[in-house]
Amino acid sequence: MDKDRSGTRVEVLSCKKAKFEEMRKDLKSMDWVRLFSGKDVIGKWEAFKGEILRVQSLYVPVRIKGKVNKKKEPWFSRDIGNLIKKKREIYDRYRQQGANKVLEDYNKCKKILKKEIRRAKRRREVALAVKVKDNPKSFYRYIKSKRTVRDKIGPLEDQSGRLCMEPQEMGEILNGFFASVFTKETGKKSMEIRQINREVMELIQIKEEEVLAILRQIRVDKSPGPDRVFLRTLKETKVEIAGALADIFKMLVPEDWRISHVVTLFKKGSKSNLGNYRLVNLTSVLDKLLEGVLRLIRESQRGFVRARSCLTNLLEFFEEVTRKVDEGKAVDVVYMDFSKAFD
Repeated sequence: MDKDRSGTRVEVLSCKKAKFEEMRKDLKSMDWVRLFSGKDVIGKWEAFKGEILRVQSLYVPVRIKGKVNKKKEPWFSRDIGNLIKKKREIYDRYRQQGANKVLEDYNKCKKILKKEIRRAKRRREVALAVKVKDNPKSFYRYIKSKRTVRDKIGPLEDQSGRLCMEPQEMGEILNGFFASVFTKETGKKSMEIRQINREVMELIQIKEEEVLAILRQIRVDKSPGPDRVFLRTLKETKVEIAGALADIFKMLVPEDWRISHVVTLFKKGSKSNLGNYRLVNLTSVLDKLLEGVLRLIRESQRGFVRARSCLTNLLEFFEEVTRKVDEGKAVDVVYMDFSKAFD
């Protein structure tokens, strides 16, 4: 979903009113073999993306999202709406008549309304707490809505020490700062490495069934990348597109998947210090699906993986060290601290 932090109106897809059944019928009649014939990976991806965007625009309506259209609170119900309407009617009657009996009815209705709103909010918070593991986004979205202070970018301090507040200028400063952390090629001749015999990795075979299994497991609440391909569209048409995706995944990664939307997040400390910000990249959802099919994450990876946290890493490390010590073997440990590891 597109989000505009400035609060201006943006166009988003309204999946509740989408005609997914007609979309599936449309893609089912597509001859992917003929469409992909004679094309390289870029041509196949562009053809696939064109068809997905076509059916998205054809069967999924667009709505306007922004601060102008204020959404109802999640805890708002029909009963609460009726109480609000009743309170307004009693207040209008009191303004016309001025009777004390009507004023008592108004205060009584107002008291009942406040009580019902508190109950509704409490039920909403309990529901969010119960489902925090299954739907953490809703929980943290609720916490964020209760914050009175918003984290904004800037003003930023440039190399000369001058504070900059213009968005374009701050963007250029951040771009230059984050680009400085990458390794630059010096043009010097690299050292020679002695060639040794290594096993060559065999060609990876990607089956349609594997792609279909990944498509069934994807979460549709993730935002799309620059290609505007929504995960909801992919999941709803998983059977119709699994074969086409398997054909694309067998080839090289398209250049389009390396393009990303970059968002700057403030961490802590002074907002004028560039080192107190980090980047979040939003890439194509197809790139993430390919990683799931290839299983590029090793079993030794800890952190950002379900059921494999930093705590489990320490427990396994402690078990391995104690086992080596019990066997009378020496254990050497090397610690490394990466500067700007997440930038």
